[in-house]
Amino acid sequence: MGYWQDDEWYWRLEWTDSLMPVEVVEAESLVELLVDVRLVRGKEDRRKWMPDSSGLFSVRSTYSFLQNMSVTTFESDITTALHRLWLNDVPSK
Repeated sequence: MGYWQDDEWYWRLEWTDSLMPVEVVEAESLVELLVDVRLVRGKEDRRKWMPDSSGLFSVRSTYSFLQNMSVTTFESDITTALHRLWLNDVPSK
């Protein structure tokens, strides 16, 4: 996964199997995302859901996040399906 050297974390991703071409592209995207992740030795990790100001995940915040994305990001049928899903009268747990 990675290693510490002089109090700096270096990512080293290793895979158990050879990656398919599409997986190589995804792995490269992951590495690009991880470049900006700064770990601090001795500090406990925490989770934060960035699309919501509270930092907590919710279906509503995810739906709002998806709705605010560029229309070209999703095909119109997916956008319609998300809208219908949210309006569906389904009882909560």
